[in-house]
Amino acid sequence: MSIRADRQRRNLARYLLLAVYALLILVPIAYMALISLTQEDQIEFGPLFPQPIQWQNYITMWTTVHLQLYLENSLVVSSISAVLATALALGGAYVFARFRFPGRQIFGVSLIAVQTVPTIMLLLPIFIIYIILQNALHVKIVGTFLGLIITYLTFALPFAVWMLSSYFRGLPMELEEAGMVDGCSRFTVIVRIVLPLAVPAVIVTLIFSFLLAWNEVLFASALTNDATRTLGIGLQGYLAAGEAGGQVYWNQLMGASLVSSIPAVLLFLGVQRFIVQGLTHGAVRG
Repeated sequence: MSIRADRQRRNLARYLLLAVYALLILVPIAYMALISLTQEDQIEFGPLFPQPIQWQNYITMWTTVHLQLYLENSLVVSSISAVLATALALGGAYVFARFRFPGRQIFGVSLIAVQTVPTIMLLLPIFIIYIILQNALHVKIVGTFLGLIITYLTFALPFAVWMLSSYFRGLPMELEEAGMVDGCSRFTVIVRIVLPLAVPAVIVTLIFSFLLAWNEVLFASALTNDATRTLGIGLQGYLAAGEAGGQVYWNQLMGASLVSSIPAVLLFLGVQRFIVQGLTHGAVRG
């Protein structure tokens, strides 16, 4: 009886902690939603619940905050960065997981070491390198999607290689050996055997690479212009314009912030099953 009571107390404590954690996340989101539906003159001293509800804010914000431009730019940059990082990492991760070569251990350590470097330390060197390349090649990099995508690849690739190589090490080697015994080349084995089994890891890598670019603001602030601004920089710019004397509509800004989070939420909800498989497979089998 005491064992059952202890288990119930532990479950109750766990549920209470989860409830507190959920409140810490959901309360700010609910407050943002309420502000986004409130009239501008009621935000500071008006009631907590908007009276009446201003759904019009979600229509006018697309022109006031220029949300469509920023959303399109973020989708383009994040999607291309994620696809390229995942595609390029597939080959490197497979080689790292299956072959032994000189410098392999150093390479593995460097994958983790790159993630520990503060990104702000790399901002000025990367910017200077792009300026030098622009002058040498006569190709515009700063202020374009190209420069931003290349920058995000430098951070997404190490994580993608590390993630995929951990998953590949957990796959049975016997399956690949059986395929080569049947006459398949190494490339055919990778395409027909390894990749279908690695779909969860590929999806997880794709998602995290996408979010890395989606949430980044430091490099985007230095490498974009008015036409290529991403969501984070666009919303910051709108707020900064208000601090400089312009009009800031807080209800529309809150609505734009909520809308900007929808793609990431839908992405997680749509592939959460693959996320669990991809994150746990390498940890259990690797």
